[in-house]
Amino acid sequence: MAAMHPSVRDEFGAGLIVVQDAVRAGVISDRTKKADSMWELWLEFCPDHSMDPQFPNDDPVPCLQVFAQRYRDGRIAPSGRAVRSSTVEDAVRHVGQTYRSLGSPDIRLDAHGDIDFRLKRQSQSHQKVDPPPSRVKPIPVQVVNAIVVASYCAQPVDETLRAFADMICLAFFFLLRPGEYTIQKNNTPFRVRDTRLHIGGALLHPRTASVAQLNAVTSCSLIFTTQKNAVKGEIITHGRTGDAFTCPVAALVRRVYYLISRGYSDDTPLCAYQHNSDPTTTKFVNPAGVKEALRGGLIVYGADRVEIKPSEIEARSLRAGGATALLVANVDPNTIQLLGRWKSDAMLKYLHASANPNVQRFARSMFEAGAASFRPGLIVPMHAA
Repeated sequence: MAAMHPSVRDEFGAGLIVVQDAVRAGVISDRTKKADSMWELWLEFCPDHSMDPQFPNDDPVPCLQVFAQRYRDGRIAPSGRAVRSSTVEDAVRHVGQTYRSLGSPDIRLDAHGDIDFRLKRQSQSHQKVDPPPSRVKPIPVQVVNAIVVASYCAQPVDETLRAFADMICLAFFFLLRPGEYTIQKNNTPFRVRDTRLHIGGALLHPRTASVAQLNAVTSCSLIFTTQKNAVKGEIITHGRTGDAFTCPVAALVRRVYYLISRGYSDDTPLCAYQHNSDPTTTKFVNPAGVKEALRGGLIVYGADRVEIKPSEIEARSLRAGGATALLVANVDPNTIQLLGRWKSDAMLKYLHASANPNVQRFARSMFEAGAASFRPGLIVPMHAA
């Protein structure tokens, strides 16, 4: 840039700032801030260990390993406490990726472009002593039904309860992440414009439709825009369940009608509502409120009836519950993965094979289908055994 004419240099510099901002916008702001904080830790760590971060040693991996270990045991972790292996991997990844963003090689990689063997083994040793991952239990549809029915039967009418109930219902059937059906930091919840209502094969325009037409809707769709792991414009459609309350079609019709009838625009999140005591202020369904509603519904329904403790339920239990319901219904796992927009077999963590309807038939199926004969000399390979 030094050889550029001043006016050209200024224009180039302005353009470079725009490009850098665009690169940073490629991930959510929270992740960008986290990457920045990891880089700052690394810049503080290197001089104390005779390493220039701008000109890494011929072999920077040992220094990176010590950085990882001290982050692991909490000495340089922001929390001041020991952290899990995945958190350490994130910290090391942020350092390596920052080098790449500056036009330098990623110091985590070997000559073949793979993560250095030493870093891999260190991470594996951390994983071995990690405590078991905390997993939420899937919420059963009976509990969802109890919450929805109670909210629409409550007198006087409570718009807060109804908003939470409808979003809980939609999250269960559409396998939504909390950030897609509630308001939280840096998320992109579905809006009115992201919905479609159909009567048979005909598209219904809710702003001009009559109440009778809305009640006659036979299927509904959500259009994915910036949601995680979704292709822009991807559409997931559901028909009616046959139940007047616990039904994705009924829930979406109720939400859309509620917002349109109160003058909200198409850019309004579906989780918006007005509290009874203050109809001039817009509020939003949030993850903490969903967790409270689910745990309360579980207690009312009877936690012992489904063998789930309230403490095992979170807002993300709805995604797990919907996926498990599909599994119990014998829906193909590939289809479940498609509906849930999982890009890997991580979705299997949500498919609890211990769901009672499945478990009860395992032993009988094994007994009835387990008789087999083998050709003489056929043995089981050692690695299979």
